[in-house]
This record gives sequence, C-alpha cells and structure tokens, in this order.
Amino acid sequence: GQAAELLKELAHGEAFVKATRHKIPSSRMLDREFVNRFLGFYLLGVNQYNGNLEEFMNAVMSILKCAEKDVLDHCRTDFTRSMVCAKELFGDYAFRRKRTNGTYAALNRPLFEAVSVNLAKLKEEECQILQKKKELVNAKYDELFENTEFVTAISDGTAKIVNVRITHKMIRDMFRRIIEND
Repeated sequence: GQAAELLKELAHGEAFVKATRHKIPSSRMLDREFVNRFLGFYLLGVNQYNGNLEEFMNAVMSILKCAEKDVLDHCRTDFTRSMVCAKELFGDYAFRRKRTNGTYAALNRPLFEAVSVNLAKLKEEECQILQKKKELVNAKYDELFENTEFVTAISDGTAKIVNVRITHKMIRDMFRRIIEND
C-alpha cells in the first residue's frame, strides 16, 4: 500500500542515502526501519510513544495507509529537507555519536530520530539560520556528547520512554537556543 511505498521511496531517496553515507543497508529493510522511526516520531510525536517501538511503528504505518495525499507530501518534503539539512550541518558525522577519544561511532538510531525529526519540524528559514551558524551547531552538538545523561539516553535502554524524551528534548533545545540567539 501507500505506506510501504512511502517508506521505500524515502529510504531509496538521494537525500537519505547521502545523509547516511550509504551506511544503512537495504537488505533486511534496515533503511526502511530508520525511515519508519522518523515517521513515527514526526507524525505521532514523542509524547505518544509508549515504550513499545514495534507497536509505535505499526501505529504510524496504519495511519499512513489511509492518509491523504497532502499528509504524505508533507512527510516527503520535511523528511527530505531534514536529510539535506543534517548532511549540510554535520557532513559525514550526521547521526553518529562522538566517542570520548574524538572518533565517531556508527550511525545511531536515537540520534537519527531526534536530529531528523527536530530538523523536519523547523521552518526553512530556521534551517538556514542553523546552516549560517554551522560551527556553533557542531560545537554545541559535540558538547552533548560530554553530557552523561545524553550519552546514556542514546546508548543504554534507548527505547525507554524517558531516554527517548531526553534525546529529543536535548536536541530540540539545542537547535532552539541557537536559532533564537540570532
């Protein structure tokens, strides 16, 4: 149906593939899982998440099955814009956790969800402000990886409600502070 087609389209889209550096294999549909996670938090929001990720992702698929064309178009537009913005802001380190030794780990699902959804919810002008302040964005992003609460939230028990909320809130607040101090 249209829900599965949307996942496939977004997962194979150039913006997603570039932002994730071709690192999410489409074998076993892992790429579609990333997109589904995005759509869940984008459409349903963090507060609707009940701690059961599979149930949450199934709920968003049910919504998308009968969604109007304009809802699907908004999902496409905002997802693509968020991927382009993430790639421009973070380059090869988009959605990757910085380790204490300064190297970067593999793509991190909680980071992907929080960064992509929070970028998708910004207006185009707000994304442009972040891009103009790219160095500050990256400095503040790196600071998050020095915050024990944040690192724990994206590393241990990542599907717990409290950790999902912490991750999204800290990313959202970081973007907001940078945008509002223009």
